[in-house]
Amino acid sequence: MIKTVDQTTVADIFSINSDKVYRIPKYQREYTWGINDWDALFNDVTENDYGYFLGSYICVNSGSLNGTVLEVIDGQQRFSTLSLLLTALYEKLSLLESQMELEDKTDLSNLRSELAKNTDVARDLTPQEQEAFEDRIIEEDQEERRERDESILKAEEERYEAEIDEAVRLYQMRKAREEY
Repeated sequence: MIKTVDQTTVADIFSINSDKVYRIPKYQREYTWGINDWDALFNDVTENDYGYFLGSYICVNSGSLNGTVLEVIDGQQRFSTLSLLLTALYEKLSLLESQMELEDKTDLSNLRSELAKNTDVARDLTPQEQEAFEDRIIEEDQEERRERDESILKAEEERYEAEIDEAVRLYQMRKAREEY
């Protein structure tokens, strides 16, 4: 039985001020999204207005003594991808930390805290997911596939880095206009 329906933003989900922690349970399918899915979500995030509907999440309240633990039972691929996107953005912005003003450094620190709050997502792999992860990422005896994947990923990484650089540039321009 559905007890509540909330309209929650991505910022609310990853907020350090929220007592909610989102977990992806072990029984959920492994992470399967690839370049096309990432691209579609990235475009949804960057090319639409604030409040754009990114899709629904269905969560079950598993309870906790120190706040609410919500298990994501639908939308876990999108949730995981947003976590990865925010992590990539954090890593890119952290390279510019020495050039940031105090307010921006505070925002960067908050982003780090928001990401750390939801680290259970990455640690909660089933044995099958761990095996799949090792097959895809770790095994060194698949040199041909790795070279092909590296080539594709490098091209995509360069494109995403350019888009993230552009987002950072636009952010810096907006901050400069606000100060002016």
